Amino acid sequence: MDWLKQLGKDNRGSRPRCVLLTDGSREQVAERLTRIVGRAEVLVSPEDQWRPAGKSDVDEAQLDKRLKGGAALVPETLRRQLNGWWLAKNARTPNWDIASTCTVSGDKGLLLVEAKAYAGEIQDQDRCHASGANRQQIERALEQANAGLGQLTGGPWRLSTRSHYQLSNRFAWSWKLAALGVPVVLVYIGFLNAEEMRGDGEPFHSNDDWKNRMLEYCRGTVDETCWNGKLDVGGIPLLPLIRVVEQPLPP
Repeated sequence: MDWLKQLGKDNRGSRPRCVLLTDGSREQVAERLTRIVGRAEVLVSPEDQWRPAGKSDVDEAQLDKRLKGGAALVPETLRRQLNGWWLAKNARTPNWDIASTCTVSGDKGLLLVEAKAYAGEIQDQDRCHASGANRQQIERALEQANAGLGQLTGGPWRLSTRSHYQLSNRFAWSWKLAALGVPVVLVYIGFLNAEEMRGDGEPFHSNDDWKNRMLEYCRGTVDETCWNGKLDVGGIPLLPLIRVVEQPLPP
């Protein structure tokens, strides 16, 4: 299958499943993403943009950059603000497993997805590999996010470049977008029964299995009271959600 070949070594686990979640007619994908979020105030419509865009475009999105073909998930002014907040000079910014425009209580927002398919994908000690001025800028951005998120929940936040870095940058970018006026739905998806990954680690088998592993992984980095609620970032909602999905791969 050509689309699987395009994924290279990432043709198992969460990556191809994210491609399949965004594959189909625009109506099918919009309904599927809306259903996964499962919040009455959140709607993905057929007019929204998302990446990947199914088998026809497997590329992931960086929010500060245009998509293939010139479209964008974030307006240009905000893209420049995000880039300057995160980096001192040009470099890659975080890729999102799925990123889509949406509406939250009728306002334009973003649905951001991080997905995992087996326990080995949750790495406590993943670190930032940026150096020099970019690393200093990222550390400043994480400090701002820790302070901002701590004010919202009243509990400790320890987003860091030294540990749990992917988790840290996911929450930091979500908080910054909300601080810039963009409602954000941040969804951590656990794909169930990814048996092809068993040789690399234990697949997730139930909602409780995924949720408990996720909460354990986050402990000490994220204030776990934030999950499945709504954070009010200056009047702008940030919804951190934990969800499970069963998405088989083609035989």
